[in-house]
Amino acid sequence: VHEVGGEPRAPVARGVDAGAAVAPVAGVPVDQLALHREILDDGLSVREVERRVRAMREAEQDTAAEPSTTAQKAAEKTAALTERDRLQVESFEGELREKLATQVQIRHRAGDGSGSITIAYYSIEDLERVMEALRK
Repeated sequence: VHEVGGEPRAPVARGVDAGAAVAPVAGVPVDQLALHREILDDGLSVREVERRVRAMREAEQDTAAEPSTTAQKAAEKTAALTERDRLQVESFEGELREKLATQVQIRHRAGDGSGSITIAYYSIEDLERVMEALRK
């Protein structure tokens, strides 16, 4: 039994090689638990886990890339959020992330109070799972 993010995992009991199940997620701490759940619940193959980890890393790199002028303007508006609003948005983000077991990003603009929610998925099956969770 291995531990990831404080939660035990039992890949061997499900017929997944323990080393193969742990190694691909070692570099992606934010979504380890969600991926762990998918590995156990859906019986993902090693190749599918590797593909999802690559997609997650690419998404993280895109987020870390040099911001465009539009992104800079959006960041300036977001920076004007009150501490209360920022904490509330972070709380909502965490709640959605847990309910959907995937990466969620909320961008809230302080100026007019509007914003957007981005929900990540890594395959058509993952999208179906996310949609089912939203319907509950």
